[in-house]
Amino acid sequence: MNKHLTRLSHVGIPTSDLERSLDWYTRVLGLDEAFTLERDGKPWIIYLHLGPETFVELFAPRADQPKPPHTHFSIEVEDVDAATADLKTRIAQEQLPTDEIITGSDGSRILNFFDPDGHRVEFQELCPGSSQAEARTRLRAAKE
Repeated sequence: MNKHLTRLSHVGIPTSDLERSLDWYTRVLGLDEAFTLERDGKPWIIYLHLGPETFVELFAPRADQPKPPHTHFSIEVEDVDAATADLKTRIAQEQLPTDEIITGSDGSRILNFFDPDGHRVEFQELCPGSSQAEARTRLRAAKE
């Protein structure tokens, strides 16, 4: 087992109708809304709690992009720098086009890479103050 991998952070799901999908995931599956990110003043990404540690990410693809069946999955890591260094010893260069760690729109630190079929995989380090870290704190506090 790789010591840097801690849990699945979230699964990103493209939607053709964000509000309809939000209704379905909250009503049918009983997931709770964690937070919403906006683009141009409109909901763009909605995170839902899937248990205390994992999220489902519903998002609206841009109109000029074809809707993919799957975009990525994210694995939470405690230290994205250490996980990246370890990954670089195990992955083909074409699967790691860049080892640049970026800051995501939610304030977390992220590295993206690809599996052999081209599916994007994300290592995500939740930083203090990131939207996901704060949502987890609120959920844990509500359970106490």
